[in-house]
Amino acid sequence: MLPVYPQTIVTAFHGGGYFGDFIGHEIVGTFPNVEFAAFPDGLGHAVHILELLDTLERRYIESWGTPVVIEIDSKTWDPVNRMVNLTLTMNNDGYSSDLQGTYRYNVIITEDKIIKPHNTWPHCSTPNTLPHQPQRDTLYVNDWVTRKLVYLSQGRYLVGPTWLYEQKITISDTFSIKQEWVPENCNIIVNVYKDADSLYQSPVMQAIKENVIGWSDITESKPLEKEIIGIYPNPTKGLANIHIALADKDFCSLSVFDMNGRVVTRLLHSNRNPGLYNIEMQTNELPGGTYIIVLETSTGKTSKKLVIQ
Repeated sequence: MLPVYPQTIVTAFHGGGYFGDFIGHEIVGTFPNVEFAAFPDGLGHAVHILELLDTLERRYIESWGTPVVIEIDSKTWDPVNRMVNLTLTMNNDGYSSDLQGTYRYNVIITEDKIIKPHNTWPHCSTPNTLPHQPQRDTLYVNDWVTRKLVYLSQGRYLVGPTWLYEQKITISDTFSIKQEWVPENCNIIVNVYKDADSLYQSPVMQAIKENVIGWSDITESKPLEKEIIGIYPNPTKGLANIHIALADKDFCSLSVFDMNGRVVTRLLHSNRNPGLYNIEMQTNELPGGTYIIVLETSTGKTSKKLVIQ
C-alpha cells in the first residue's frame, strides 16, 4: 500500500495481545453489534491485498481533503521515567463552515523492528499457495505494531455536536513507553475521527505521525557498535524482550545457551540491516535457571545473562 499511497499511516493490531498492552480483540468488545468492527471496511479475515488497495483507493477518492488540522505544540521525552508529554492543537480550518457531529481522537503508540516468529497458515502469508497446508513458524520483522491505544478503542471525546469553523482545541497528553519497547523505534500517531458505531465506519478527519525519539537525539545516524542493549524483564517468566543494536549490515546470530554451553534455541540467524531491533522470546517452555544470550556477527561476539524464573 505504501508505494501506491506514501502518505498513508499504517497501524497493525494483533488480536491476541502478543505485542503489548493493547489487545486487538478489545475493538470487537467495544463494538459488539458490528461484525468485523476492527477490519478495514469490515472485510474480515483472509483479504487479498488488491481488495485492501481498492478500499484504500476509494477512501482517498471520497476524502480527497480534510478541514481538520493537527499541530504539535510541544513534545518532551523523559528517558529516566520513560514518559512522553505531548501538547496538541486541533483546528477546524478547512471549508469555511461548521462540522456537525461528535468528534473523538486517540493517541496510538506503535513500534517498528520487532522480530518475532508467527505460527501462520501458508496460504495466508505466501501467494499462490493452496489452502489447508500445515501451519509453520515463520520469523518476521514486524513494523507498525500497535503497543498501546492511550484512550483504548473508544477514543477520547474532543468536541460535539458541533465543531465551529476556526475553533481551536488544545489538549495535553502524558503517557509512558514501557521498558520492554525500544523508544527509538516507537512512533506516536494522533488521529481525529467522527464518532460512529465502529472504527472502520468512523471517518478519519486527520492523522499525524511523530517519532518518540530520533537517532539524532542520542547518537549519529546509526548505532556505533553491535551490542545487546538489554533484556526486559530480567528475571522473566513468560515473554522476554531482547534489545540489540547492529552498526552495519551484517549476518548475525542471536542464540540462547544454557550454563553447560549447549544451544537451547536460536532466535536469529540471518542478514540484518543496521539499527535497533526488539526480539521477543517466549520462555514458557524453558526450565527455570540462568541462560546466556549471545549475539554474534562477523566482527565478534557479545553476551548477557538471562534469568528465567
